[in-house]
Order: sequence, then C-alpha cells, then structure tokens
Amino acid sequence: MSRFQLLPVEAPDEVDLELAEMGAPLHATQRERIDAAPEADELRASFAEARRDFDRLRRPLPHQPANDVRPWRWVAAAAALAAAIGLVVLARGPDDDGVRAMGGLPVDLAVRHVDGTTGTPEHLAAGDELFVKLVAPADGVVEVVTVQDDGAVSILDPGHDVRARERFVLDGAARLDDHHGREWLVVTWVDRGRDAVSIEADARSLLPDPAAHAGPRRSVTEITRGR
Repeated sequence: MSRFQLLPVEAPDEVDLELAEMGAPLHATQRERIDAAPEADELRASFAEARRDFDRLRRPLPHQPANDVRPWRWVAAAAALAAAIGLVVLARGPDDDGVRAMGGLPVDLAVRHVDGTTGTPEHLAAGDELFVKLVAPADGVVEVVTVQDDGAVSILDPGHDVRARERFVLDGAARLDDHHGREWLVVTWVDRGRDAVSIEADARSLLPDPAAHAGPRRSVTEITRGR
C-alpha cells in the first residue's frame, strides 16, 4: 500500500477567494475555509471597489456629437475590473507553476518541493507535496488515487460530488513517500460514486501503462521519484 500522507490546507489561495467573490459554486468545505481566511475581507473590499468603478463607468453617457465619442471610458472600466482580477491571479499560491495534462480530463497539478520551491511533476522526491485542482466538465463525482507499478493503490479522495463547472480542489496536499518504483496520480470523473473496492480494482486495471488510459474522464500523471 502506498504510504501517502494527505496534509490539510491551512488557507485557500487567492484564486479560491476570487472564485467565491465572483459567485462560483463551491462545496461546503471550501466555502468555510474561504470565509475564515484572513485575506477574505481585503479581497472582497478590492472587488467591491473595482465593481463600483465598473458600474459607474458603464452607465449610459450623455449624448455626445459623433465626433466627440469617448471610448476611453469603456477602456477604463474594463481595465479597472481586469486589474482587480489580474492582481488576484498573479498572487496565486503553490499552484502558480502547475501543469495541466493535455488531451484528457483538465486537471491542474502543482508541486511544492521539500525546499519550499514550486514546480511541475517532472522532478519529484520523497517529501514533495502535490496539489490537485480541476473544473468539473459536468455533474458527477471526482475520484483521486495513486497506483504503483506493484499494484498498490492509495485513495486520496474516494469520491467528491461536483456540479458542472464547479471547481474541485483536493482537500489537502498529498505528500510523497519514499517509494522507489513507478507510480501515477489518477484523477477520474464518473457519473456516480463507487465503493473503495471498485475504485481500487479500476486503478489496478490501468497497469502496466496507466497513461494509455487517459481521456476526457481520466487524467493520469506519472509521479515516479527521481525521474
């Protein structure tokens, strides 16, 4: 059995706060963390100010002669809102250098190395932490597991109900153990929840080459240490 340690997330990153403020559907655990985050009040104040500017500048302008149109007002309005959102995106947390698997389920995966730096899954070592996020393609259930080349399976999330376009975040960071063989992180989106036995059997059925089974419902990322 893979000895993964799932670490709690102390606070949401700024992107989580941004999505909450923009009205994105979030599950209860995410919402509680966001409401308790020390940055929440500051972020909401920034968005409120940007929205006030946007609403003020988008009001109908007084009639102007054709040669006196002032399009800069619309540019300023768009810039005000974009600045607020851009500031949040630029201030992202450990997933700033994450990668997204191509040609399959759109999962964002980021790594925080033992030395505190962030990176991508190409160079991993024991003690590194993985952060997993995705936007659900439709209503369903998200499962997150790891599978080793010897058939050992670790279930990191046995099934999280999501709605279409809802942003799923693995509830914690997965810390890598010192396994020396090949290993893969598998994120699967299914129509309905399954029991642990079915999840493990499905993960083992992907061997010997889990990556060959990636597709619109499954993301597979190799997390072998020292590659």
